[in-house]
Amino acid sequence: MTEAENLKAWFTENRRKLVSVKAVEEMAGVPASTLKHFLDGRRAIPEHHLENIENVLSTIGYQSIEQRNFL
Repeated sequence: MTEAENLKAWFTENRRKLVSVKAVEEMAGVPASTLKHFLDGRRAIPEHHLENIENVLSTIGYQSIEQRNFL
């Protein structure tokens, strides 16, 4: 599983309802709709944005593949 696939899997239907994708994009400093388009399957997520998005989501429980494999 790639980190992008891990990110997409983390955003379950319920999490999409509870977590503002727009707020994550703003806090991560990525262009508007970058994460939204990725989650909707319209485009890939650029690798250089993944780390910033992961850092924001880690504050609410997201674990990267590396973190999950460490535990």
